[in-house]
Amino acid sequence: VVYVDNDPIVLAHGRALLARDASTTVIQADITDPDAVLRAPETAELLDLSRPVGVLLFSIPHCIADDDIARRAVRGCIDQLPSGSVLTLS
Repeated sequence: VVYVDNDPIVLAHGRALLARDASTTVIQADITDPDAVLRAPETAELLDLSRPVGVLLFSIPHCIADDDIARRAVRGCIDQLPSGSVLTLS
């Protein structure tokens, strides 16, 4: 599991809570930049992007004020996911 946020306080709390879970990480990135998220070293350590993955974008789109940026971010993510992957948006 890779959690993504750009708020330093959220990152600090997330990292503290998940420090003992080797199958989970929290990365600092801009969710509107799927390249940064999917190519982050921490992501590469946990996810094998040659195999299908699940992406959960919960409570994200309403935080992006510009609809075009939100659409491009979701499309950019979908375009980079391996065949058979699932993206859930809410």
